Amino acid sequence: DWSETLQAVAIDLKRRSHQRSLEGVSAGLGEDQERLLLRERVGRGALLLQSRLAEKAKAIFSEILAVRPNHVEANLLLGLAEKALQRPAEAEAAISRAIQLEPLFAEAYNPRGALFLETGRPQDALPDFRRALELHPGFPDALSNLGSAFAAVRQFAEAIECYQRAIAGFSGF
Repeated sequence: DWSETLQAVAIDLKRRSHQRSLEGVSAGLGEDQERLLLRERVGRGALLLQSRLAEKAKAIFSEILAVRPNHVEANLLLGLAEKALQRPAEAEAAISRAIQLEPLFAEAYNPRGALFLETGRPQDALPDFRRALELHPGFPDALSNLGSAFAAVRQFAEAIECYQRAIAGFSGF
């Protein structure tokens, strides 16, 4: 279930919109107008993705990336759409691009780790979950996923500890 990641991205998107300006201005729009338009398009794509309309969401994120290839959230959400469409290689590439563009974006490491875990690569997943937790300590989804990765590599004591910490984090909501 990617809804927690989508919610985290939405919150982070709001924060970022105030911290950095867009790269350039297109189609004669002012910078503020373009920022609002992009935010609306990303939000619309995220809603489509959350509504399980991944193909339509993918189209929106692809349109954004055609104009702004370095848009972090659009890359991440494109990866989530590709994952929902059962295209793990494309999902990995898009999520990795988001991480490359902004290595401190904790919410990008968790879904890439989950993708690795789901495709039978728990050893590759472990560093991503650990990085997500370094950047966002106590992130319950990353803790739970780290527990699953530990279980997959038969490190059961570590898995149990992660699950217990995740449960404590979830109960704090």
